[in-house]
Amino acid sequence: MNKKEELLEENSRSFENRKKEIENYFLFLKNQNNIIDNNIKDSLNKSFILLLYAHWEGFIKEITKNYFSFITLQKRTLKDMTDNFYWIHFKDLLKNYTVSNKIILEKELLEQILNIEKKFKINVSEEFFLKYILGTENNLKSENYKNICNIINYECDDTTGKFKRILDKLVHNRNSIAHTGNKATENTFTDILDIEDMKENIVKEMENFLIFLERNINDKNYLKTSMHN
Repeated sequence: MNKKEELLEENSRSFENRKKEIENYFLFLKNQNNIIDNNIKDSLNKSFILLLYAHWEGFIKEITKNYFSFITLQKRTLKDMTDNFYWIHFKDLLKNYTVSNKIILEKELLEQILNIEKKFKINVSEEFFLKYILGTENNLKSENYKNICNIINYECDDTTGKFKRILDKLVHNRNSIAHTGNKATENTFTDILDIEDMKENIVKEMENFLIFLERNINDKNYLKTSMHN
């Protein structure tokens, strides 16, 4: 298999495995909902929230890293690529910039900024990428997810704001459970139907994100329209 096929297969397999585990756990949760006592039910519900969030954050960050690794291997120049890659390149250039009284630094920086013949390259294992571009140190709440969407040029279809509310509720409860052992006292899930709605929307957005990246890779949408074959 070539690199593209390997990447697409790896991303798809990751999604299917994560989705299966989420669905299996939820099915167990639903089947036990009217059988077990409230204390055990509460523990299982909290465990599911932790699992759902872990797969949400893990999957989005995993396939975003894979995507940028693939893009770097294409060795395309910045002039051929969509603007979001230039923004990342610009941010990467600024990481070593420090203001001083030596104007030569600004001259050299500007020359690098204007050099659109340079090939796009980013080290996805480097701390700078992980911390300041991907944001691996942060929870994947709606604000941080929006930033990841921006760096890959993806627009989340959320005109009603429902997904944002669900995602922020998931993150809020995940943090409360992780830090206190209890679900949040406000903006929290109420019953099994509420949890199911949360699950459906999170898994669907994971799939939407995957489909977007697959289309980008297959159709070379990381290139400007004029560069498409």
